[in-house]
Amino acid sequence: MLNFSAGGFVGNRFRALLLLIAAVPLFASRQAATSAASQLVTVKGIVTRVEWTSPHIHIYLNVQEANGDIHEWGVEIDNGVLIKRYGWTRNTMKPGDAIACTGRPAKAGARLMRATVVELAGGAKLRLPS
Repeated sequence: MLNFSAGGFVGNRFRALLLLIAAVPLFASRQAATSAASQLVTVKGIVTRVEWTSPHIHIYLNVQEANGDIHEWGVEIDNGVLIKRYGWTRNTMKPGDAIACTGRPAKAGARLMRATVVELAGGAKLRLPS
């Protein structure tokens, strides 16, 4: 019979496995937006969608490059609870809105960033601790 009691060999291995499984989401959250810490870029574009998901809100926008090509950028900002404290709601940004996002781009060159500032067309700015 397996011994899951405190101090039992199988019990300790089982607890270690549970701890490892519980820790994975903590690291996975930051892996998608691993960014170049010293470099800030600003992209301006048209919002295509906003996903209020946990643990972060994701904004997707079409950005026209200097050569005329349009590429989608994914922008990660803080969680909805914190954003609401700044007075922003699900209706603050919607598809079709022109916005500018400044932040740290992904290291791998993907069109992803962790935003430090989001500026709406009317000039309202959301400054984010990053």
